[in-house]
Amino acid sequence: MLQQPLQSIGSTLPATILVLLIESILWIFGLHGSSIVSSVMNPIWRSLSAENAAAIGLGKAATHIVNYQFIANFVKLGGTAATLGLALVIVFTAKSSRYKALGKLSLIPSLFNGSENTFISLISLVLTIVFLTFSHGYIVTTLKVVRNNSESLSDDDAFVGFRRFKELFPTYLVSGLVLFVVAFILLFIMMFFLIMFFGNVFSEIPYLIVNSAFSQSGTYNVLYSLIQAVPSLVLVILLFVLIMIIVMVVASAFVFAMPYLLEQYHMTTMTALKESFSLMQNHIWDLIKLELSFLGWMILVGIIQGVIGELLMFIPVLGTLIASIVSGLIAIYVYLPKYMVSQAIFFEELAYYRYEEPKQRFQGEYQDVE
Repeated sequence: MLQQPLQSIGSTLPATILVLLIESILWIFGLHGSSIVSSVMNPIWRSLSAENAAAIGLGKAATHIVNYQFIANFVKLGGTAATLGLALVIVFTAKSSRYKALGKLSLIPSLFNGSENTFISLISLVLTIVFLTFSHGYIVTTLKVVRNNSESLSDDDAFVGFRRFKELFPTYLVSGLVLFVVAFILLFIMMFFLIMFFGNVFSEIPYLIVNSAFSQSGTYNVLYSLIQAVPSLVLVILLFVLIMIIVMVVASAFVFAMPYLLEQYHMTTMTALKESFSLMQNHIWDLIKLELSFLGWMILVGIIQGVIGELLMFIPVLGTLIASIVSGLIAIYVYLPKYMVSQAIFFEELAYYRYEEPKQRFQGEYQDVE
């Protein structure tokens, strides 16, 4: 009863464009758009193909341009969103080395219509870049509060990271790259050390994974077997993780002042980086103590986010997004405003003794000379 109307709609160009648009939007929100849309549209497109085949068998012309073969061979060349062409464009025209690497990794899967990783990776990369400066709204609002300028607060301050993206992006990029390089070096040293001293153990991991797959024992049993086999490896990994956390906390403290220097004193990129290193040189432990005073709330919010993420893990990306939003709202309610204002006060105290006090002293001395 419904098949004929659905086929009539499914064979039109506007309906096809709308369906494919919905499919792409579902991917953006972490839902497998192809599976959802295909479950509805594939029977329609296949029936249109069958009607074309029957017409050709009777010596008549095929009447349905939009059908299953049309979608597979022309619309989804390279997979969802026709990413074969996108992968080729990225490989040959992209200026960013990161985009080029992504294009090269995606090219061969796209030849076999395996484009999901390309599509999700590209969306993830774009969102990471777009939201890199988002947190600058905290910097603007907290500095206004600390400097007794609360009357100038507005809702637009929350979106200052987007409105001033071009101005803010280079400084935030430099800050992020510093932390990335530090993390990369630490991971490289850790992997080099583990391979040098525990290479034989790592060579056994593929066999453990294969055995667990055949026995359906699961990931936790593989880890348990590995711990039983080499308990010292677990201790070494935990030690490396602890060292990595400490080093990353210290590195983050050194670049802590960069966004504040950008906002308050208009220092950008390498100037802000050098000044932040100089400003924080003797105050790393002071900042760490401030961070530790909020550690309990951070752990609680992290546990809540992890639990919600596990409960919604059947929704690949959207579940993580929901968990992040819920935990973010809880953090805003319980500790985040006080935490951000405390950081702004910490910066203002350092900046006062480094920039403001010498200026005031110089002005006082100049007035005394007059």
